[in-house]
Amino acid sequence: MNLLSHSQFREIKVHISLEERRSQSRPPSPWLGAVLDELDVGVLVVDVRAQLRHANRRARQELTADHPLLLEGGQLKARAAADACSLQMALEAASKSDKRRLLTLEADGEAWSVAVLPVPSEPELAMLVLGRRRLGDRCTLQWFASHHGLTPSEQRVMEALAEGRKPDEIAEHLSVGIATVRSHIGSLRAKVGAPSIRALLHRMAALPPMAQRLPN
Repeated sequence: MNLLSHSQFREIKVHISLEERRSQSRPPSPWLGAVLDELDVGVLVVDVRAQLRHANRRARQELTADHPLLLEGGQLKARAAADACSLQMALEAASKSDKRRLLTLEADGEAWSVAVLPVPSEPELAMLVLGRRRLGDRCTLQWFASHHGLTPSEQRVMEALAEGRKPDEIAEHLSVGIATVRSHIGSLRAKVGAPSIRALLHRMAALPPMAQRLPN
C-alpha cells in the first residue's frame, strides 16, 4: 500500500481547508453591509449553489410574493422552473467563468431584470443586482423632491410621471383637473431646472440609488 508523503498530506489538508473556508457563509464587514443597505437597489451575494451570503435591505423588501425570485431558508430560488435553470447557469457563469449575465424573469405576466455579476477576488461567489420597477423608487423620489423643495402635490405628480402616466391619466388618478396637473408639471420643471417633461424624466432616471432614508 502506498502511503502519502508528509508534503502530499499537507497539500491535501491545505486544499480541504481552503474549500471549507469557501463554503462557509462569510458576512460582509460591518461598514460594507451598512453601505449596501443604503443603496436604493436590491443587491444579493450568493455562492454557486445559490446559498445566500448577504442581501441588503432593499433586496429583502423586493423579494416579496410578486417577485420571480424568493429567499427560502437561506437559499435563493426561482419560482418558475424555467427561471431556475437560467438562474443556475448565470450563477455558474459568474462564479466559475467570470462572465456577466442579464436575466429576464417572468412573474404574473410582468418581466423583471436581474444582473448576475462575478465578485472580484471571490471565486465561487456571484452578485445579483435587481432591476428597478420604475424611474427611482419612492425613497429616492422623496429625497429628490425634498432637495428641490417640491410641494406634496408636485411630488405626487412627479411620482405619477415616474410610473409612466400621461398628464390626462395623472389628472384622473389624482382626481384633479388637467389644468392643475399641467400647472404642477410646469412648477416642478422650473424647480428642478428641466426644460421639458422628457428632460425631467431623464433627471429622475439618472438619480443615484443612495436614498433609503430622507436627509435630516
